[in-house]
Amino acid sequence: MVFGVINSVAFCPSCFSNPQEPNDRVILYYSLAFLLTYEIIALGVRLIGKRFDWIKEQRKVIIANILWMLLIYVPLNYIAVELNFRHHPDRFNDAMIYFLKLNNFLLALILICYFNMKLFFNSWKESKRKEQELKEHEIKHELKALKNQINPHFLFNNLNTLSHLVKEDSNLAEQYIYQLSKVYRYLLEQKNADLVIISKEYEALKALIYILEVKHEKNLTFKIDEKHFNQYKVATFTLQMLVENALKHNVIDHANQLNIEIFIDNKHLIIRNNITKQPTVAFSSGIGLKNIINRYQLISEKLVDINENENFFTVKIPLL
Repeated sequence: MVFGVINSVAFCPSCFSNPQEPNDRVILYYSLAFLLTYEIIALGVRLIGKRFDWIKEQRKVIIANILWMLLIYVPLNYIAVELNFRHHPDRFNDAMIYFLKLNNFLLALILICYFNMKLFFNSWKESKRKEQELKEHEIKHELKALKNQINPHFLFNNLNTLSHLVKEDSNLAEQYIYQLSKVYRYLLEQKNADLVIISKEYEALKALIYILEVKHEKNLTFKIDEKHFNQYKVATFTLQMLVENALKHNVIDHANQLNIEIFIDNKHLIIRNNITKQPTVAFSSGIGLKNIINRYQLISEKLVDINENENFFTVKIPLL
């Protein structure tokens, strides 16, 4: 009834000034016209929405809506108006009957635009949700593949180092095994976690740093400011991946010392390293850095910032 009043005032304001036409009859007609038009258009849009996707098949949806209007609504509108008003020639002439048909048609156009707009945004939201789920699945798959890739390589490389230490320094070899077990324990504990306190991530990184410093000695140095590490979270394995990324893309020897800095600045975790001579032959899938970037696109509005110049490679990770 509310929409009937609005519809009648919008399309036929002169109807209420006609003393021969009771106001309640005018409102009743427009209410029924609105209800029937609403239901017919809503039914059509629902059927079209089930058959076609607004996002992928926009042209088909538009054509289907036009056909629904021309083949279903227009004939029904014509028949309904003719049956209701044609047998009262003393009260309704051809111009008035035409106006009633046009009125209903314009109302149908408004409703079909409204329903399709609603259907479009619902389809858009659903497609975004599915895209998000797919992206999350792909990134988790990447992370799992990364873990499977790192673990055997990491183990074999360190077993080679360990074999030399056992012969040269048994005490150092024992400590090396202990630190190596801490790294693997952390990998197992956090394998299903998305976020971790930086201080906990750093504890695992300490074990990795010990192993790396034994291997590279004074050619690899770390400068870490752990202030505020217990106040923020990062995506799991972020520190390990970025340290590994620095090692992978730089030469470490007596002539090329690699220095890695880790600190918090302006609500970002900064990992920065100097750039040494690039390896002439080096294979890298880039999955570690790519995985971090993709994961942060899902869990934070702020993006990972990567900056590289002639001297330094810097990654800024948003704190959570």
